[in-house]
Amino acid sequence: MDDKQLIIDAIEKYKKYNNASSFGIVLLNYPDIFENIQSKGYDAGSTARLGRMDNSYYEGLDLYESINAIRGNAEFNLDYYRMIIIAEISYIGDILARNSYFDKSPLLEFLRHFRNGLSHGNKFNFSGKEPIRIAEFKNFKITKELQGQNILFDFIKLGDIYDVFDELKKYVQLLN
Repeated sequence: MDDKQLIIDAIEKYKKYNNASSFGIVLLNYPDIFENIQSKGYDAGSTARLGRMDNSYYEGLDLYESINAIRGNAEFNLDYYRMIIIAEISYIGDILARNSYFDKSPLLEFLRHFRNGLSHGNKFNFSGKEPIRIAEFKNFKITKELQGQNILFDFIKLGDIYDVFDELKKYVQLLN
């Protein structure tokens, strides 16, 4: 599979992951969530089992404790979305980087600075003379004045990011 198709597939996959996760968080806030999970055999004290390379399991994640940390906790939910977006942008950005950001268009420059900032604590972090090329999408422009500003939920929101992804899909489909 070529890298353009990898980008297109990754965008669609991550949009579905994010949508399903969003719905899952809504369900975790239902008043009867504990009754529902108990009916499936998960009682208080249940843990997640995560496989290890030596075929043993890590079981230190208490299910009920984790659900209680999420329920009604807007900051936890925002942090969760930040992590998903960082993973998405990092993966897609890696593919773009392998291709020298194709033609360095304003959209791809926008993504390059966006990825860099997310990797530096969710803040724009320019070095040297950056940004040296136009980096923009719709009414979002990345300029030196953004140095140190938070990115997610301050500069751009989730819906805007998915607009960027949709535009990126169209853009890479047109590249030779």
